[in-house]
Amino acid sequence: MNTHIEIPVIFLLSFAVCLILTPFLIYFSKRKGLLDVPNHRASHETPTPTLGGLPIFVGLISAILFCIGIKNCGTISVLMLSLFVLLGTGLLDDIISLKASLRLLIQLLLGLAIASQGLRFTNFYGFLGIHELPIIFQYLITVFFIVAITNAFNLIDGIDGLAGGLGFINMMVMGFLFVSQNNRIDYVICFGMAGALLAFLFFNFRKASIFMGDTGSLILGFLTAYLCLKILVVENVEHFTISGPQRLNFIVGLIIVPTYDMIRVAIQRLIKRKSPFSADKTHIHHLLTKTGMNHTRAAISIYVVHILILFFIFWFRDDYNWQGLFAGLTIVILAIEYPSLLQAKLFLFRLRQLLSKRNNLINENRFL
Repeated sequence: MNTHIEIPVIFLLSFAVCLILTPFLIYFSKRKGLLDVPNHRASHETPTPTLGGLPIFVGLISAILFCIGIKNCGTISVLMLSLFVLLGTGLLDDIISLKASLRLLIQLLLGLAIASQGLRFTNFYGFLGIHELPIIFQYLITVFFIVAITNAFNLIDGIDGLAGGLGFINMMVMGFLFVSQNNRIDYVICFGMAGALLAFLFFNFRKASIFMGDTGSLILGFLTAYLCLKILVVENVEHFTISGPQRLNFIVGLIIVPTYDMIRVAIQRLIKRKSPFSADKTHIHHLLTKTGMNHTRAAISIYVVHILILFFIFWFRDDYNWQGLFAGLTIVILAIEYPSLLQAKLFLFRLRQLLSKRNNLINENRFL
């Protein structure tokens, strides 16, 4: 099939499957009471279905099977098995809540399975003076990377449309990159996931009628990590025009927002002598909503930051020094200035509220 025809077919097939299945899942979840009930940490006000990852998964698998076929799925058998394991893990966690240690063990084993297939960090291309990595460090860094990115997307799924929107942007960008390198299997995966995510956002954006849940966020994070490794570990080098250092910077751009948020929150919790795994409302999206933004504006603000990072990394792709400099500056701005600006805006917002209440009291006293 011609690529220009195949890409829309992949996208529309997964989009249609997810779009059709999601309303049925919402109805079924409400009938069976499979709802996320709000608590003091929740950002929603009404009980909401939380198995949105299931139609996303079915949409993705439908596109893969239609375009690649069952016989040809052997080349990605480990990935397919991993996705099914994560689907089961996410469903159980959304319904009965699994122990964090069990989820972590499953992710470690799946990360090890992917690394054993040859998808590993083998070279840092001079970053921090590091080039070729010893085999033990290849495995350790790769497994850590997969587990970290899987959990980063799980943690950033805190407001309507955020994780799904970031995932959609990443899948579209990586999809066109794989198209330019004539990597059919991987662009089928990317556009299949992108179509399913866009359909899901129809029900998750603004006032969400369903959440992605751990079912969706674990699959999205794991798949993002897997595809990042596929970008790094190039099989057809003669067709890949992006150098090793550029690929490394490109991967940083794809994951910097959720990863930075996860690291920042973990450090803040450790400073406060709390467990880095303890739950609170200190993520970037929580800070944005505390400043008075609704979920839509907060999600779009983070989309813009993410797109700008990817745009400039692509823009300076032909100059490694510029690209590395921009990546470094981006990390510094996100790590220091962005949260500071949010906190300042939050302070001004609260100050305006206090002044408004004070003026109202003064006006009321005048009429007494």
